[in-house]
Amino acid sequence: WIVHDCWESYFAYRKSKHALCGAHLIRELRALSEMGNQWAEKFSTLLFDLYDLTNKGTEQLKPIDQELASQLYDEICRSADNLEPLAYRVKKQRGRIKQTDGRNLLNRLVKHKSAVIAFAFYQEVPFTNNLAERALRPVKTKQKVAGTWRTFKGAQQYARIRSFVDTARKQQRNVFHELKLLFNGDSFIVNPWGGK
Repeated sequence: WIVHDCWESYFAYRKSKHALCGAHLIRELRALSEMGNQWAEKFSTLLFDLYDLTNKGTEQLKPIDQELASQLYDEICRSADNLEPLAYRVKKQRGRIKQTDGRNLLNRLVKHKSAVIAFAFYQEVPFTNNLAERALRPVKTKQKVAGTWRTFKGAQQYARIRSFVDTARKQQRNVFHELKLLFNGDSFIVNPWGGK
């Protein structure tokens, strides 16, 4: 499973199953709600209710609840379709036809329905991709502060070390202890450096 923010390029990974990050969706829905879009408020409520029903995204819904959730999802999208203005063309505009933010979001919600509610249907799918984004944050910070790495090999070594440390943390292991074991030739990860 890949949990992401619906950037179209991610869907090129066809061998993976896709889920959309609930936190990203909630942010967009909240912005629309603040502008007076009532359907966005209803959709936010649906996502939060599903999150609560799945014990904060750690369990999957029962089949009967999945059917009800799917019907409610479709109902909200149908009402939103009646409320959101259709695309319009500005005079002498070339390229893609202009749409409102609400219409763009609605189109994504309809197109990627199974990815939006995957967290409620599959126990192994988290509600957000916050863990992955937290793991990337130190890399982006280092990149901004240092500008870049001096060599490609240095970037690879940094990535391997960060990956090892993050994996140890996610498995509730003592990072310092695991690093000591690693340097003594013992690791909880088999062949962590890709060597022989």
